[in-house]
Amino acid sequence: CGVIDLCTGVPVALNDAARYFECPIEYIPDRPGDVKHILQSPTEAFSILGWKALITLDEGINDVL
Repeated sequence: CGVIDLCTGVPVALNDAARYFECPIEYIPDRPGDVKHILQSPTEAFSILGWKALITLDEGINDVL
């Protein structure tokens, strides 16, 4: 058991994700230890579960909204 990322592997800026939900964006100074970029990999999900994203984040969010 463990954590498996179910993702597309395509980077999405947090600003872009917030815009889907019309969230106000407040910029604050960087803090020590803040991570600026993370790219999740779907490789493990495919190799263990045979899972692969079939739609983009944009398609999924628009479908739900």
